[in-house]
Amino acid sequence: DNEFDILEDLVLPGQKNPTPPAGDATRAFYESLLEQKPNSLMAMKYCVEYGCLDPDKAKEINKILETHKKKSK
Repeated sequence: DNEFDILEDLVLPGQKNPTPPAGDATRAFYESLLEQKPNSLMAMKYCVEYGCLDPDKAKEINKILETHKKKSK
């Protein structure tokens, strides 16, 4: 295994950026927003793109985002 294979294993569905540390203020904001308003596209997008969710939740929300992206075209 080279370094890139290992990195790929760590990336969740839809993740585009490194996951911020748990104490990060922006991460905390979006995680709590997603908890309070599960339909918030802004919160879903951040949490998916920054890998803040468990793999199953990331897969589920990424599907919702993909569907929404297709509808808005």
